[in-house]
Amino acid sequence: MSEIINSIGGFSPLSYAGASQRAVTPGSDSQSAAPIEDTVEFSDFGRALAEATEQSTFRLARVRAVRDEIARGDYETPERLRGTIDRLLDVLG
Repeated sequence: MSEIINSIGGFSPLSYAGASQRAVTPGSDSQSAAPIEDTVEFSDFGRALAEATEQSTFRLARVRAVRDEIARGDYETPERLRGTIDRLLDVLG
C-alpha cells in the first residue's frame, strides 16, 4: 500500500508513534527484558483514505460494469462514439 500512497503525493496514512524497549546489557538475563512495543496511529490522511475507500463501492461497481462491456465489445457503440465526437466538437468549436 505504501507504493500507492507514495504515488499520490508521498503522504503516508500511517504515522510512527515510536517504540519503547529496554536495552539488554551483556550479562543480564535476556528473559527479563521488556518486550518491544511498537504503536501505529492513523493520520488524518489515512482515516480519510479509508473512509473514501469504504464509500467508493458504487464507483467500483461502475468500473467493473464498464470493464465487462469493453471485454464483451459492447462499450464502443456508434451512438457513444457519435456523442463523444459531438462533445469534442463542442469543446473545440
